[in-house]
Amino acid sequence: MRAFALLSSVQIMLISAITVVTVALPEIQRSLGLTADDLALVSVAYGLAFSGLLLVGGRLADLYGGRRAFGAGVGLFGAASAVAALAPGPAVLLAARFAQGVGAALAAPAAMALLPAVFPEPERRARATATWGGLAGIGAVLGLALSGVFAEWASWRWAFALPALGSAAVLSAAPRLLPRTTPVAAQAGAGDGARADVQSDAQDRSQGGVQGGFGARKRVRGGSAVPRSLDLGGAALATAGLSTLSFGLVTGGYGWLGVAAALLAAFAVTQRRAPAPLVPPRLLASRRRALALTSILLGSAAMASSLFFLSLHLQQVRGLSPAATSAAVVPYGVVLVATGASAARLVGRFGTRAVLVTGLATAAAGLALIAPFGPTLAAGLLVLPLGVGLTFVAATVRATDGVPGDQAGLAGGLVNTAMEVGPAVGLAALVALSGGNPARYGFALAVAAAAFVAMAIVSWMGERS
Repeated sequence: MRAFALLSSVQIMLISAITVVTVALPEIQRSLGLTADDLALVSVAYGLAFSGLLLVGGRLADLYGGRRAFGAGVGLFGAASAVAALAPGPAVLLAARFAQGVGAALAAPAAMALLPAVFPEPERRARATATWGGLAGIGAVLGLALSGVFAEWASWRWAFALPALGSAAVLSAAPRLLPRTTPVAAQAGAGDGARADVQSDAQDRSQGGVQGGFGARKRVRGGSAVPRSLDLGGAALATAGLSTLSFGLVTGGYGWLGVAAALLAAFAVTQRRAPAPLVPPRLLASRRRALALTSILLGSAAMASSLFFLSLHLQQVRGLSPAATSAAVVPYGVVLVATGASAARLVGRFGTRAVLVTGLATAAAGLALIAPFGPTLAAGLLVLPLGVGLTFVAATVRATDGVPGDQAGLAGGLVNTAMEVGPAVGLAALVALSGGNPARYGFALAVAAAAFVAMAIVSWMGERS
């Protein structure tokens, strides 16, 4: 359990780094004399590097070992955080934020890839994976809460100093707590056909079984040899495509979106032809996995967008201070924590499909309660995190179920990519719908609620993969 606590704390820390500067941005601008463009770049640099390199980080974890990749990623993240805390000007801060994202892109999928080594028993591993699904929401809310505290009572530099100290603590404990793993690159002599494609036959309890590794039966079929090297062409296309997509969505540059679409289309084509693809097409062939990743993307989009609109509403319309705004989301975080702690048992009892559909429907109800920004707002801030938490937990189990051990890091990269791209997609779409007008924030959230309802229906009907 201590190893899982260590990995979980890193996941929370990496996600919280996205939102920890949100409320403190005005102070950073005043302190360093940033222009509006500089401020926007500082805000998105971490997410651009994080989301763009996650697939590469996941594959590196598979090739060279989860513990080694985890240590390298946390070390780079911590060092970059320390540089950001001491940054004398915008150029250094921007470079440090980007380097933070590179380290996070290596550490996050590696942490997830270590779960099978920490929990060799399928049932315990499945419960740990379910719990893992709720950590991102906790990290996002924690980052936002700390951002308000730093803006109100301390320096913005603590937003980077704290992760630097945390990274140092993790690096000192990791050699004692984390198990050694055998990297795929070291298995070259194990013989061809070393990889087996593991296909899950697990079904939800309603189908007579239990989903996601809770007593799931698995069938192993021989396959081709494990790729021993990184697909550099695919890595370059994936990184450029995802980074350009995130940049275009955040900045509203439609030309960049066209470039991103072309790069990602080229990536998809090369993956079908490459002898050792970065993302084997079979990994995404499962309808269950595709729907799960889409649900994660939608859940992260709703969480980020709702907190964004809530922060603006409370400060611009109701006149709350940064600290009071952060305090308003504390109950949101408490519900996420409680949901993550209990949802694994719900998955084990009712199956992932039932929990996922319930989570999506509950999140839709929460968004509908928040949308008027009236008397139902407080209730919505409790119902929405309940739904998002259930969605994350069930979807994470479904997205990683049946993935071969030599692709565990890549699967973690896919899950984290959906988690990171979601906020950019959601914010871009909903901000466009609102037109930047506070009076239309509710309309944008109502559209998001409708999207959740549609996803719940599709997830319920699309069980067969």
